[in-house]
Amino acid sequence: DMRGRITMANRACAEITGYAPAELVGMRVRGFLSEAALDKARQIRRRLLAGETVSEPYELEIIKRDGTAALLWLTPSLITSQGWPTGFQ
Repeated sequence: DMRGRITMANRACAEITGYAPAELVGMRVRGFLSEAALDKARQIRRRLLAGETVSEPYELEIIKRDGTAALLWLTPSLITSQGWPTGFQ
């Protein structure tokens, strides 16, 4: 959602993070990110909200439940409802 909370999670996300899908729902994305990764995610968020399309995947390091790091390649997009931003995927 627009506050950075996870609203939906699948098994692949669970396998990557070490959390069950039901545990992930409601968690804040920034809880998985280092400061550098959080800065990068914020830059991408600003671009999407400004109407840009992020077509090239970018690398983002997350911290898994067990404390180890995982590298993800993401191509995020803005989710809208009736023309208003509601979240990111």
